[in-house]
Amino acid sequence: MIVIFRCKHCETLNEIPSDFRYRLCKKCSSLITYEIGESILCIDQYENCLEFTQIDNLTMESAEKFFSLADKNTEQISQLIKKHDNITSNLLDIPAASLPDTILVLLKHNNSETFDELVRNCRNFAIDLNKMEQVIKKMKNEGIVYYPKGWLIRLI
Repeated sequence: MIVIFRCKHCETLNEIPSDFRYRLCKKCSSLITYEIGESILCIDQYENCLEFTQIDNLTMESAEKFFSLADKNTEQISQLIKKHDNITSNLLDIPAASLPDTILVLLKHNNSETFDELVRNCRNFAIDLNKMEQVIKKMKNEGIVYYPKGWLIRLI
């Protein structure tokens, strides 16, 4: 199963396996997630979703179809969000450090190498997601991390 949703920053359509919630937009690299009313769930990629996986932005015609499907998928998307919100993480014991150093330590302990786990750990340390996103983009530019998939992050 995959979830297809629009980036709030550039309106590009993104897809993500339903096992994950957070990813980087394939166009603008913003940290994004799916939401009720803005996302569709595709159980079979060819069932209603093929056209959305092949385009980046919605036309007027495809927008009508997309939001019609989004209205039908609200309960399923809601259940996925609740499932992801119920996943807990272990509180790591790390020394006080600067924000980039703290995020780097969290990345080193990110066993699944997913943005989902990084977001959960950042929330444990009250790190704002926008600040985390800025640090991650800077680390990418400096060659410290890379993204093999939009929902994965790895140290180089």
